[in-house]
Amino acid sequence: MQRDVSTEEHPAVAGLPSTIAGLLARNAQARPAAAAILAPGREPLCYRELFEFATGVVDTLRRFGFARHHKVAVLAATGPEMATAVVAVSAGCVCVPLNPAFTAVEWRRYLVDLQISVAVIQHDLETACRDVARELGIPVIDLVAQTDRPAGVFSLRAAFEHQPVTDGLGEPVDHAFLLPTSGTTSRPKTVPLTHANVCYSGTSVVRSVGLTHQDRLLNVLPFHHAHGLISGLFSVLVSTSGIVCAPGFVAARFLAWLEEFRPTWITGVPAIHQAILKEAQNSKTSIANTSLRLIRSASSSLPSNVFEALEKQFGVPVIEGYGMTEAASQIASNPMPPLPRKIGSVGVAAGPEIAIFDDNGNALGAGQTGEIVMRGPNVTAGYLSDDAANEAAFSGTWLRTGDLGYLDVDGYLFIVGRIKE
Repeated sequence: MQRDVSTEEHPAVAGLPSTIAGLLARNAQARPAAAAILAPGREPLCYRELFEFATGVVDTLRRFGFARHHKVAVLAATGPEMATAVVAVSAGCVCVPLNPAFTAVEWRRYLVDLQISVAVIQHDLETACRDVARELGIPVIDLVAQTDRPAGVFSLRAAFEHQPVTDGLGEPVDHAFLLPTSGTTSRPKTVPLTHANVCYSGTSVVRSVGLTHQDRLLNVLPFHHAHGLISGLFSVLVSTSGIVCAPGFVAARFLAWLEEFRPTWITGVPAIHQAILKEAQNSKTSIANTSLRLIRSASSSLPSNVFEALEKQFGVPVIEGYGMTEAASQIASNPMPPLPRKIGSVGVAAGPEIAIFDDNGNALGAGQTGEIVMRGPNVTAGYLSDDAANEAAFSGTWLRTGDLGYLDVDGYLFIVGRIKE
């Protein structure tokens, strides 16, 4: 059974809307002509256009018969159409962004387990999802990119019979996204994230790295994971800045994108940062005085030698953080200079409240190692339709992460391992 969380646990932050549609409307009013979505070879999509486009997509889904509670799988190549699709679909339905590379066996499991109502699939995308959906009787909507229009604009085409419905936009406590966990050690669990969870977590990233409307993110991450989706895309929307939606990570093109789009920050996983570093070190073109003001790293530990080499190569601070899907991405982050960053630490609480528990659920003091637990407005209320997982994961209001670590006297979190290891 889903754990109940009242609206009082998800307050708006400093006047920030706590729904995705509200966020888009605010941005369209505050910075209508500012570039929101950018991409190589495309004109930018401004915030007024993004709001109008997203509400138009919701209207189309309503005409196709899908209401606020329907679960809509979204599959597209990494790039501007996937960005606008997840934003638009989540504004009016439950968006389920999934990896197009899943096998047919995996698709049968996900489509059934997640009770998908319809699959929105890029029309020229090679994926087993299309055939499996039709086997299961799940309707498919084709997403067709409009490459002669601003970045991210697409049309939706449906060949099935449908009965239009009338419904409102998502509310703060409605599910905006369903995101499967990685499932590396067990069967994947499904994490529901509300509109309020997502808006709050995006705000946490904005605060931790000091984003303003003058920033621009060069995104190379997929949007079917919380890192790229929320710490990337939604932190941009919260800050009314811009996001360059590259077609995935292509190391050989990264420096050219850096020069063309003049981004102020990037966020990625250690493997990407290692590849960027290698490309920069091998480049015959000087990369001194780039537009970057920070490099953010999360999802796994960044080796200290890579950390130091990145700072030396690009001349900007590397900000390492810690996150989980269950926390709508960010849990902790090292602060921006001049506040201290500690090598080996993932930083201070940056979103949820963090504590360390012993085996009996008692809070431990500074320097004592135990399980990292968290609670707060960005943390999921519980796994979808998984009573056993919820029983194991929650200790009262605290969510157990399964990670072992300690907090030092300054509140910096150090991760030392996994309980299962």
